[in-house]
Amino acid sequence: MSGRAPAAPIPTVLIGATGRMGMHILRLLPQFPALQLCGAVAGEASRAIGEDAAQRAGAASSGVKISADLPPLLTHAKLAIDFSTARTAAATVAACVAARVPLLLGTTGLTRELQAPLAAADPAPHDSPVPRRSNLRRALPTP
Repeated sequence: MSGRAPAAPIPTVLIGATGRMGMHILRLLPQFPALQLCGAVAGEASRAIGEDAAQRAGAASSGVKISADLPPLLTHAKLAIDFSTARTAAATVAACVAARVPLLLGTTGLTRELQAPLAAADPAPHDSPVPRRSNLRRALPTP
């Protein structure tokens, strides 16, 4: 036994919570005690706004309601995971940079216009709130 206390779970916001990957992540999240869901985001027009995020995905209640407003959810977050759409990626990156919350951006189909903001957000990979990695395929199981 190392004598160290277990690390507190990382408060995590999931962006794209009602999409295919978001729902998959919500179902898998209980298997990762190092992460604690503290926010879930869907598009403004989503009928899921206000619903329990985990229950919507078919998992046990998380007590976290789905919201369309990301910035307030980032105030207590230590990590954001985004599997939403390329259309909203620039706003997500900007919000995470402003809040200094690390972002795992799993969204595909990013435009060239987004490459410059991503590069600007990643001046020093070890100190950046938005470190970049090119491929998550090996890290995340797909449904």
